[in-house]
Amino acid sequence: MKDGLKPCPFCGSDDVKALHYDVNGIDFWYIACHGCRTVQDPLYWNEPGYDKATAIANWNRRVKG
Repeated sequence: MKDGLKPCPFCGSDDVKALHYDVNGIDFWYIACHGCRTVQDPLYWNEPGYDKATAIANWNRRVKG
């Protein structure tokens, strides 16, 4: 688990990364799977205090079925 990231819940790939970009000084963090190209929508999740650790915690959260 690089950066503490769990594998992709959709394809099982370990090729997932925490990515960062900023727009006009506003930071955006999101997680992307490079296996199936699934991403967290960084605009949806970007709230005050939404940092890399929060993005990783949300990605790692799994629903019990």
